[in-house]
Amino acid sequence: CERINMNQFRFGTGISSYQVEGDRSGRDSCIWDDFCLVKGNIKDKTDGNVAIDFYHRYKEDLQCAKELGIQDFRFSISWPRVIKDDGSVNEEGLDFYSDLVDEIIKDGMNPVITIFHWDLPSVLMKKGGFTNRSIITDFIHYVEVLSKKLSPRVKDWITFNEPQCFIGIGYQKRGQAPKIDCDYITMAKAAHNVLLCHSHAYQILKKDNPNCTVSFVNTFNVPLPYGRKKENMEKELSDILFTVPNTKEEFYTLSIYSDPLYLGSYPEKYLKKTGISEIIEDGDMDLIRKSKPDYLCLNIYTGTYYRNNKEGKTVIYEKKTESEKTDLPWLLRREKSIYYGCKYLYNRYKAPIIITENGGCYHDRLLKDKTVHDKERCQYLRKYLHEVKQCIKEEIDIRGYYYWSLFDNFEWEWGESKRFGLVYIDYKDHLKRYKKDSFFAYQRIIKKSRS
Repeated sequence: CERINMNQFRFGTGISSYQVEGDRSGRDSCIWDDFCLVKGNIKDKTDGNVAIDFYHRYKEDLQCAKELGIQDFRFSISWPRVIKDDGSVNEEGLDFYSDLVDEIIKDGMNPVITIFHWDLPSVLMKKGGFTNRSIITDFIHYVEVLSKKLSPRVKDWITFNEPQCFIGIGYQKRGQAPKIDCDYITMAKAAHNVLLCHSHAYQILKKDNPNCTVSFVNTFNVPLPYGRKKENMEKELSDILFTVPNTKEEFYTLSIYSDPLYLGSYPEKYLKKTGISEIIEDGDMDLIRKSKPDYLCLNIYTGTYYRNNKEGKTVIYEKKTESEKTDLPWLLRREKSIYYGCKYLYNRYKAPIIITENGGCYHDRLLKDKTVHDKERCQYLRKYLHEVKQCIKEEIDIRGYYYWSLFDNFEWEWGESKRFGLVYIDYKDHLKRYKKDSFFAYQRIIKKSRS
């Protein structure tokens, strides 16, 4: 891999609370606990009750991250581990995250905290979750507790991870929690309430530590040009990316979150939809405008090819190659997605970018000598990082790249059957950790970038 050598560029990895922590006894229930109890929801019938036991092994795991050589360690906080069902603070849970922050700093890394990564307390879901505007009050309380305890030791915060998933998928009874069926306007309410929660959190965190950064993570499937004259397609494909949802099935979208956050208003076509204007109360948009995220935090994995047909119309190009396939049907190794995804977003919003997630899922095997030769993931990593360097050459302001994930973990509806990690977890042998070839490949890339 060519070197990425910028003074401000930071390498990192990410994990999320429900996927790694375990220790169910130390927290109240979340919607993923409830989701796992329903037969058929999890492909391999596992759950997050133990996960990879990061809660008890975090010191050991942070040593692994330190050895990797990353600058930023991204993790999320479990809302029901910090706030009990009755609204009181779980001091033991809060102290865990405080100790974790101290340990990350002691090991020479920078903690990057995600406040919400999908594990909504069950008690709040019973009140409607993000469809109920009252959740803003609950989120404010949660953030105030975190900020009081962790500021100013934590200088980088992310309020939400991927509303395209927890709203766009989870709120139309598809394959993720909470798996409820909402109509278009109810999903719009949920999306708006998420933006308001972010905005209140932004104000709280900036008040307690004016030097901190506060961001928001979006994810999206990148429209990719296929064939000749690709440059002629870029404007049209960018427009496709930023279209607004016409139906509730299209709520896996970008613009209804990113436009308000970075441009200060919803897309005009979206506002013309029946009922949208009615959900916006006086002062809402002013608050959102005052809470512009410091970074464009992007989770980019893959894309969809488009080409011009014989009639000159832009259509999806369905063909897939063997080299693109991974161990997940939706995840095709299309490294140009990082190049075009960053280009489209930077051209529209002109904000510095951090790639907060990018990773490959492959069917890894632990050999008898306890090695894992994941050459496909090594290739994935190098090819995507090559595109990051190309963005930098073209003066797209990318400040960091976090590989997802440091460890194999509980991969949501797929359970323990799918692996993204740089470190192999042996679920059959006391959750032992083994560094894969990709761990050392990423380690070499980081080291060379600093030389």
